[in-house]
Amino acid sequence: MHRLTLLLVLGGLVLAGCQDDRSLAPGDGPLAAISDGAHSGGNPDFFFLPPMVGDPSSDPNFDPGMFNGRLRPVLAVYTNFGDDCGGDLTYGPIAVPVAPDEEMYQLDWDTDAANLTAGTTYRLCVFSSLDGGTMLGFVDLLPVTGGMKNVRTEDTFAFQDGRVVPVTFRIEQGALSYDPSDPDALGTEFTVDDEGGVAVLADETQSLAAVAVPDGAVPEGTEITIVIAQEEPLYTETGTAECLPGGLLQSDWCYQIRTEPELYQFAEPVRVEICVDVSAIEEYADDLLVHKYNETEGLVELPWAEPTLIGSDCSGMGQYGAAPGFFGRLSQWARRLLAPPDLLANVLISVPKGLGGTGGSFSDFGGAVPLAALPDLEVSELTLHTPAVLPGNAISYTYTISNVGNEGPEGNSTFDAATYLSTDAVLDPADVELGGGYSAWSYHLSVGWSASVTESDVVIPTSVPPGTYYVIVVADAKPGLPPNNYPGVIESDESNNARAVPLLVTTIRIDGVLSEGEWGAVNPILVEDAGEYAGTSVYVTNDAGFLYFALRVPQPTAVEDDKFLVRFDNANNGVFDLNEDQICAATPPYTFFDCHSYLSGEDLSWSGLDERQDGISAVTSADGWKTFEVARPLASGDSFDFSLTYGGTIGFCAAYYTGNIYVSYPASCIYVGNDLSSYAKLVIAQP
Repeated sequence: MHRLTLLLVLGGLVLAGCQDDRSLAPGDGPLAAISDGAHSGGNPDFFFLPPMVGDPSSDPNFDPGMFNGRLRPVLAVYTNFGDDCGGDLTYGPIAVPVAPDEEMYQLDWDTDAANLTAGTTYRLCVFSSLDGGTMLGFVDLLPVTGGMKNVRTEDTFAFQDGRVVPVTFRIEQGALSYDPSDPDALGTEFTVDDEGGVAVLADETQSLAAVAVPDGAVPEGTEITIVIAQEEPLYTETGTAECLPGGLLQSDWCYQIRTEPELYQFAEPVRVEICVDVSAIEEYADDLLVHKYNETEGLVELPWAEPTLIGSDCSGMGQYGAAPGFFGRLSQWARRLLAPPDLLANVLISVPKGLGGTGGSFSDFGGAVPLAALPDLEVSELTLHTPAVLPGNAISYTYTISNVGNEGPEGNSTFDAATYLSTDAVLDPADVELGGGYSAWSYHLSVGWSASVTESDVVIPTSVPPGTYYVIVVADAKPGLPPNNYPGVIESDESNNARAVPLLVTTIRIDGVLSEGEWGAVNPILVEDAGEYAGTSVYVTNDAGFLYFALRVPQPTAVEDDKFLVRFDNANNGVFDLNEDQICAATPPYTFFDCHSYLSGEDLSWSGLDERQDGISAVTSADGWKTFEVARPLASGDSFDFSLTYGGTIGFCAAYYTGNIYVSYPASCIYVGNDLSSYAKLVIAQP
C-alpha cells in the first residue's frame, strides 16, 4: 500500500496541507470537507466513489488489488457537526452492503426519510462497524434543486428514482489499522458472525499474522470486526523497546489485533498466528510462545496452536491473505535491491518463525519465551570464613552458584560474579565493589548444575569505618559490561542472583589474641577475689561502631566447659528490667550468644536467645592463659539490644564461669538478683 501523503492532525480532524483547498459551507458552520484517500489528510485506504466525487482510481493511494469486501461498514448522516463525525443524527446508522463484483460498498440513501432542509449542510459519515467502529471518512453535501452538491468541489449530482442519493465507497486492506504516525505499517481487517471466519495479513514475501474464528465464537445475530496490524515496539521498561512488557525474553516483530467493540470476549477460543523474527534469540526459538498484553487482562501466555495459516516459517499464504503474486514479489525484491545498505541488512538477516496460540480476546501480541523454559542462576550458598576484619585486611569466603531453573542454551553460558560491600543486605548503586571478588564463569547450565569458588584475597578498603556491613555476592553481575563484557544469562528470575552475609569491620581483630597494637592503650581491670583464677583481667573499650570486651584468665590445665559472659543494665537504673542485654562466649566451641532477659512464668530470667545474633567472639588458649574477645555493635537496630551513643552510660557485669564457679567484675555482681546497682558503670567514649 502507498503512504505518500504528508499529514497534519489538528483538533481530531485530519486536515490537508493548504486550507484554501476547501470552501466554506453556507452559514456559520464548520469548514466543509471531504475526508478520504483521494483528498489530502484522509484515510489512504478509504475512497468515496462517483457520483458524489470524481473517479479516484488514478490517485496514488488507490490500489486495485487491495479491496476488502469482508467488512460490515455503517453509514450515518449528521447536521450541526463539529470537526469530524457527530452532531445531530439525521439518517442511520445503517449497514452498507458490499458489491463484490464492483469492488465497492453501495447503498441508496432515500433522502425523503431525512427531511432535507434547504441551506443545511449534511455530513455523510462512514464507520467500519456499528459498535465501536472506526470513522473511515466523510463528505459534506448540500441539497440543491433536483440533487445534492459536494460542498468542497461544488460538483452537483442528481437524485435517482425520486430523491435517492447513491452512496458508493471503497475500503482497502489496512483502512482500520491506518496510523498516521506509522503510515508504512501493514494491516487488514474483516467482520465475522456466528459462522466464524479467517484472515491472513501478508506482505509480498511472507505471511505476517492470521486470525481464525471458529463457528459459534460469536453469538447468532452478532457481528464483530477484527483488525490485524503490524505495530512498533511499545514497551521500554528494560531500556530497549519491545513488543511486550514484563522483561520477558522476546523475539522481534510486534502486532496489534483488536476488535470492534474493543476487547470483545469470544465464546470459543480463537487461534492467533504471528510471524516473529528470532535472529536475536535463535537458541530459544523452539521455546517461544505467543503472548498478549492489555491493561485489562495484563500479560497472558497463550496455549500453543500450530500456525497452519502462516506456516512455521511464515511462507504460507492463507485464503484471504494479501498476496500480490509474481509481479508484486518482483517489485518487492526490486525495492530491496535499491534499499540503503543498513535496511537491506536488516531484511536479509531476519529469521522468521511462525507461532500460534489460542485465546478469548485480543490486544498487543508478540513472541516470548515462557519463564519456566529459562535457566535461573542464584547464589545458593555463601559462607564467610572471616566474620570480622580490620580495614585494609582481606576476608575469605566460599560461595556456590546454582542453576535452579531449566536447562540453558546449547554449549557454555559465559557470565561473571562480583562481590560488594554494603551497609545493608540489599544491593544498590551505592555499594562498593570489592577488588579480588570478581570471577569469570563458563559452564553449560544443565538442570541442577552448581559450582563453588573460594575467595581469600578480597580486601576491605582502609577507608571503611567500623560497623556492621554485608558482603554481597552477585551471579551474572555485569552482563554486557566491563571488564569482560560477557553476554551473561537470560534467566527466568533476575531478582534472586544475590546473597548477603553480615561482616563486622572493627578496629580490634576478634581473634582471641590481645595484640599490643589493638589493646595497648586499654588499661586492664584486675578481678579481685578470683581465688584459683587470681590474675584474671577484664578489658573494655569502644570505637565508632562497637563495644569490645576481653577476658584473660589463668588456665594451667585445659577446661572443657567454661564461658565468658557480660550482662548489662541497659537503662543504668540499677534495676533488673525486661530485655536487659547479655552476650556470651561459650565453650565448646566458644560460640557467641546474643541474649536478653525475659519473663519465665512470673519471674525475670537471663539468657533468652535473640532471634538475630549481633556480635562476634573468639577464644584462644596459650602459655597457661585463656583469652576471650567479644565485639558487640553500639547500636545494632535490634529491639532487644542496647543502643549506645557517645557520652552514654551503661551498667555491666563481666564474669568467667566454669563448673559452679563464677569469677566476676565487679565482685559477686553475678549473684545480685534483681538489684543491679553494684554493676560497673561504662561511659561510651568518642574515639
